Formats: sequence, C-alpha cells, structure tokens
Amino acid sequence: MELEMAGEPAAHPSAHEGGYLPLQLTLKGFKGIRSGLGRDTLTLDFESLGEDSSLVAIAGGNGRGKSTVMDNLHPYLVMPSRAGTDGLGAFSYYDHVYLPESQKELIWAHGGRRYKTQLVFRLNGKRKTEAFLFEEQGSAWGPVSLADGTLTDGKVDTYERAVREILGSEDTFFTSVFSAQGKRPLSAFKNGEVKTLLADLLGLERIRAEGARAAETVRLLKAGLGVVRQEQAQAAESILQLERQATAPATADAMLARAQDAKKAAAARLAEAQATSTRVEAQASASAGHDGRRAELAADRARANGQHQESARRLREEQRRIDQRAAGTDQRVKTRKRQHAERRGQLQGQRDALARAAAMAAKVRWAAVRRPAAARCVEERTARLSAAQGAVDRAEALRGQVRLHRQAVEGIEREAGQLALRHADLKNRFGLAAQVPCAGMPLQGRCQLLTDAREAQTLIPSVDAQLIQLGGRKRQEQEGLASVSAELERLAGAAERRNRAEQKLEAAQARLAALQLLLARTEEVEQAAAALGPVDLELQMLGVSPAEETPEEAVERAEIAAARERLATDKSDAETALQESLARVDVALRALPPAFDSARLAAARHALSDAEGGDSTGRARRTGRGAATRANRRSAGPGRGSSCGARGGRRARHDDRGRVEQLEPSGQVLEQ
Repeated sequence: MELEMAGEPAAHPSAHEGGYLPLQLTLKGFKGIRSGLGRDTLTLDFESLGEDSSLVAIAGGNGRGKSTVMDNLHPYLVMPSRAGTDGLGAFSYYDHVYLPESQKELIWAHGGRRYKTQLVFRLNGKRKTEAFLFEEQGSAWGPVSLADGTLTDGKVDTYERAVREILGSEDTFFTSVFSAQGKRPLSAFKNGEVKTLLADLLGLERIRAEGARAAETVRLLKAGLGVVRQEQAQAAESILQLERQATAPATADAMLARAQDAKKAAAARLAEAQATSTRVEAQASASAGHDGRRAELAADRARANGQHQESARRLREEQRRIDQRAAGTDQRVKTRKRQHAERRGQLQGQRDALARAAAMAAKVRWAAVRRPAAARCVEERTARLSAAQGAVDRAEALRGQVRLHRQAVEGIEREAGQLALRHADLKNRFGLAAQVPCAGMPLQGRCQLLTDAREAQTLIPSVDAQLIQLGGRKRQEQEGLASVSAELERLAGAAERRNRAEQKLEAAQARLAALQLLLARTEEVEQAAAALGPVDLELQMLGVSPAEETPEEAVERAEIAAARERLATDKSDAETALQESLARVDVALRALPPAFDSARLAAARHALSDAEGGDSTGRARRTGRGAATRANRRSAGPGRGSSCGARGGRRARHDDRGRVEQLEPSGQVLEQ
C-alpha cells in the first residue's frame, strides 16, 4: 500500500502538508475478512505497526483479505477496487457484509487533525446505513461541524458533505492521494479528465465563481453608468434651452399669455392623469390577488422542473453505476476464465513434471542395485592409480639420481683433467734439472730453477695418487649410474599407465556419481508418484473449460437486471409526475384572468407626477407675475435688460423630471 503525501496548493483541501494518513482500522462482518482469515472482526493499528515508516506492505496469499483491507483505508462510502476502474462505479457495501449489523471504524489524520469514521450497515429487516464522522477534541471525540454549522448526525448525505469538505471530491482523492487496485493510470486519462483534475487541485472553480461575480458587477455598473450619462445629457439639454429662452427678447404680456395657456393645458393634463391613475390603481389592486396566485403557480412549475432535473440527475448517476457494475461483472467473469485457463495450464505443467519424475522409478531402482559394484570399482581403480602414481614418483626420483651421477662423473673428469695438466707441468719442471748449467757447481744451492725442479720431483707422487683416487671415484659413479639407469629402464611407460589409470578412475567415478544422483531423486520420485493422483483429480474437477456463469455471478446479473427495470420504472414515474404537475399548473393558469401589465401602473403614476409638477409650476408662475412686470419695465432699453441679466449670472435649478422652475435673480419663470 502506498499513500501519496506530496504537498500541493492550499486551494485543494486534501493536498497540503500533513496530508491524509490512515491510523487504525476495524472491520466487522466483512465477507473478505471471513473468507480469508475466518474471523468476524479484524483490527489493524497502523501507528504501532508502521511506526515512522513511509511505505507499508501488506503481504499474503490470494483471497486472504488484502484487497478488503486496502479498499477500506479511506473514509469514502465506496470500496474503489470493486467499483470500476476509477473507483467510483456502481457499488454497495451490502454486497460485501454478512452480519445483521456490520461495522467499519477508521481513525485517520489530515491537516494536523485526527478524525474517526464510524459506518454501521444493518441487514436485519430493512437495509439501513448510519455514517458518523468525529473529530478529536482534547481527550474526547466530537461530531464534525460543516461550514454552514451543520453537525454530522449519522445521515449519509451529511457525512459525505463533511468528508468532501475535509478531503475534497472522490474523483480527485482517488486520483491524487489514494491509488486503488486496478485503477487507471494517469497516462490513460483523457484531456478533459486531466483538465478537471488540475482545476480541482488548483482551486480554479472558486476563481471562476469570483470571475463570474466580477463580470456581473461590471455589467450592472455599465448599466447604471448608462442611466447616469442619459440623465446628464438631459440636464445639459435643459440648461441649454433655458439659456436660449433667457436670452431671447420677449415681452411680459407674451410670457404671461404663454403661462396662462400652459396653466390650462397642465390642469387638463392633471385631471386626465388623475382619472387614469385612479382607474389603473383600481385594476392593479384587483389583479394583486391573481398575481400572487400566478407567482405561486410559477414557483410550483419551477419546483416541479427542479425536482425532475434532480431526479433525472440521480437516475443518470444510478444508470452510470449500474452500467459500471455490469462492466465490473463482465470483467470479473473474464478474469475468472483467464484464471481458470492459467490454473489449468499450471496444473498441466505440474502434472507433466510429476509424470516425468515418476517415470524415473525404474532407473532409480537400477541405480540402487548397481551402486555397490560401482563403489567397489572406484575403490579398486583408486588403488591402481595410487600404485601407478608411486611408480611415476620412483621414476622421477631415479631420473634425478641419473642426473646427479652424470654431474658427478663430469666433475671428476674435469678435476682429473686439471690434475693431468699439473702432472705434465711437474714433469716438465723436473726434466729441467739435468739441463740447469749450475748443476754440480757450488752455486746450485742458490739456483732457483734447480730448486723448482727438485720441488716438482717431490710433488709428482702426490698428483699420481690423486689421479688414481679420481679414477676409483669415477668407476663408482659409473657403476651407480648403470644401476639406476637399469632400474629406470624397467619403469619406462609408468606415466602412460598412470594416465590410463586416471581415465578409468574418472569414468568409474562418473558412473558412481550418476548412480548417486539417481538415488538422490528417490524421495522426489516417491513424492511425484504420490502427488500425481491429486493433480489428476484436480484437473478432472477443474474441467477443460470454465463455467459460463457461477451462481454468484448469476445472482449479481439478476440484481443488475432488476436494478435496470427499477430504474426504468423510476424514470417513467418521474416523467409522469412531471407531466401531471405541469398539467395542473397549466390548468390553474388558464383559469386565471390575463396578467396585469405593471408598466401601465408605472406609466400612469409617472404621467400623474408630471401633471402635478406642471400645476405647481403654474402656481409659481402666478406668484412671480409682478416680478416679471418689473423686469419688463427695466428691459425697455434694448441693451440694458440683457446686460442686467448677464450681470445677474443666471443659475438654473432642476429636478429629476428635467423641469426648471425658477431663474434667479431676475424673477422670470419659464417652462421648458
């Protein structure tokens, strides 16, 4: 098992320092544990077993429960290796538990905090699943609180929301943190799947949501800016018209006449606007109740559509899970058939090997009979080789003696040659004694030549004796050489006899080794003969070809077919319920009168407001009549009035309806 602990961006809740780590697991009532270990309950304390290890291996034979343990080392409500290649296919815990009340308890750590998952699966009567998630708080465990304040209360949806808030979505978890058995490698992911995974890891959904809100804010600001610019343009146009009217020459009487005409027109407009407003207000009041009912029916329609969409989404998800479950069943059938073929091949190979071993029984018995004779042959030939080797060694020693005798004879001959030379020299010196002139004279006592001759005469007998002695030694050495050579001649061919003895010994030893190897396989042959029957029986029971469908697979296919039928019924019921709801809403809507146009009410109120504004302007005009007369008198001179008006510094004041009510300080009242 290997859990990835690599650090990732903080935007992803399951990919930072202090990543996900399982600490302790307890399984009760799981079929995989019962069939593999024969136990109802299994508890694994990874803190004490793994200590500081970063890699933990779970070893065991096939069917011992390793996959069941691995599939439950995470808090999600799924066993990923049993739920498709992505770990999120059709899956139900009830297919993997057998006790009336089965449990899974997992203590795990993430982000420096410890959590405890408790899942209870009840099979007594109606199936029911309870899911609790606790967080370690001091020395006790308390329920986990979601971001909206909801506490985990045993409901499955609340539990799943809490796990997603802590570890993220199942897709990302089973791709980046937890590698399930048989899971697709990243290299097999499509481009869209890789983009979705990276978006989840980098937190791009939150960035997209912020971008959408920012775009909506920009849109609203642009709309408001357009309204402000429009009002600004209207105000600028009103100011321009007022400036033109203020500078145009006009008499007070003409202005008064225009004001009276405007007053009458405003009064008529006011009366008409009041009547229209009263009538429209009455119609709006009458239709208020119908609008409320119409809003209720619209809400009912939206609710029915939303429920149908949610039901359709749930049914699509269920359809996907059923399809994945069927695909998983097909894959398991293929795996079973492949394993059958592999097992049959293994058994056939094992049987062939056992048959070959059993066929050697006759050779083993023959080897048991022949081994004593082969051993005696080896002993005899070993003795012969020893004798031949002794002769070879004696011949080598004699050759050494021959070399020594020859060397001695050669040395004696060299020494004799030297003595012969000395003997000849002494004779020559002694022969000079008769030729010396001083012989017989008084000077002979002092003559050196005569002295040397006499000395040579005394040495000649000694040299002769040495020569005689060397001749005797030479004869002894020659006699010894002849004796050794005769013995060495008798040992001629000892090396060849030794080599032939070695070859015969090697052949005898090879025969003995072959016989011993055959005897060493006695136990193997006996075991092969004993094991051949069970292997033949297993091959016979296994059959040539696997069964097309096991009882468990038939039950699962029946469950899948029933689930498909149930899903089709649910789809039909959901569609029928939607059509009935929409039909009821349509009937109720047709029974209501036509909807009241709120724009009419707004237009009537706006017209009444404009009319009331015009009437107030007329009253202001009557109040300022005297001021207008005085202004007309002052404007008798063609240039003085305009100059006074210019010196007055006209200042306009207008409201949001674009009306200018007064010009100061001249007192003239104009209407745009």
